[in-house]
Amino acid sequence: MGDIIEFTTLSTNKRLYYKILNNSMNFDIRTTGVAIIGLSRDLHEICDVTIIIGADSETIIGDNHGKIVQVNIQGIVNGEEYKKFWFMQDAEHVMYGRQGETNPILKLPFNECDLNYVTFYCHNQIEKVYWRIELPPLLKVPDNKPITKGKLRWELKDKQLPEDALIGGHEGEPLYIARALLHRSLVLGKYVPSENIAYFSWGGQILREKKFEVLCGYDCMWVPTQENQIPTLAVEAGYSDSDGEPLYIGRVRHRGHLIPGRLQPSQKACYVLYKFQQITAANYEILTLSQGLQSVNTFLIPSEDKTLAMHNFRDLRCNLWGPLYSNDNEYDIIIGYL
Repeated sequence: MGDIIEFTTLSTNKRLYYKILNNSMNFDIRTTGVAIIGLSRDLHEICDVTIIIGADSETIIGDNHGKIVQVNIQGIVNGEEYKKFWFMQDAEHVMYGRQGETNPILKLPFNECDLNYVTFYCHNQIEKVYWRIELPPLLKVPDNKPITKGKLRWELKDKQLPEDALIGGHEGEPLYIARALLHRSLVLGKYVPSENIAYFSWGGQILREKKFEVLCGYDCMWVPTQENQIPTLAVEAGYSDSDGEPLYIGRVRHRGHLIPGRLQPSQKACYVLYKFQQITAANYEILTLSQGLQSVNTFLIPSEDKTLAMHNFRDLRCNLWGPLYSNDNEYDIIIGYL
């Protein structure tokens, strides 16, 4: 449980913004007026979503495009005691409800962006609103220590997932990092355990594959970066057959999910799949080796000698990338061109 802070708002107060972690927050209200919670992607005056809870029984959720949902609940808040609530955002909705109840009071369809900040305020100059909010606990960042085991390796997916398969993200369940040889390119994607299928995007198509490899081990770390800025210890895990360009393992935060995919430096983007659509992101995390704990601010400089770069890349693939298979016909096209 995090720290509980208490404060009072008037309409003349300057708004204070708090960072939202885990897409949710608990809060308590005591007022005879109207309490307002503003949610936004960035720190700006106009909020993307607003929750209004009034002592006159009216409660509303609306976005800045005029879409609203509302309901009247007698005595939802009052000036005598604190009433406990929660709000959260998932991939498709913003919702709020009472603490101790899983069903929300109101649910607003909203999938435009991740809401990162919250502010608490009121409009009425006479009626104060008393708040209590639960902030997430401050966690001490542990010191980095050299890792001596758990070297990364690729394992052909069999009936069971290897015990040390690396979790690469989540989308309602853990996602794993997959790769397959498709159209003579070694392509990176995501493995979804509940479907026992790996999904890839390549050549303008979304493909699903039953024969693929999964990444195992834990001697690695995720590093935030952007476009084609590749850390020196980034894990080369695939290649494009057209020009031998190396592909790296990236992951993207999208609508409350964390989805692994492929990074293609020449495109200055990381590509992931979400609901059978390809998502392109210029800001992402990239998987790197953790050995030596080198600075992540040191980036590769593209080689001007493309022949030499390709030759070295092919040698690395042959020596380090483990078992590959050449059956290029065991995938299904499940959706048309992107």
